[in-house]
Amino acid sequence: MRDDDELAREAARLLSPLRGLEPGPGAPG
Repeated sequence: MRDDDELAREAARLLSPLRGLEPGPGAPG
């Protein structure tokens, strides 16, 4: 399932900056 891995990587990359902006409360996980 290469597509799944690629999607996960892209999602993580796109969410990376968002996570940095919203640390702690409201963040899943």
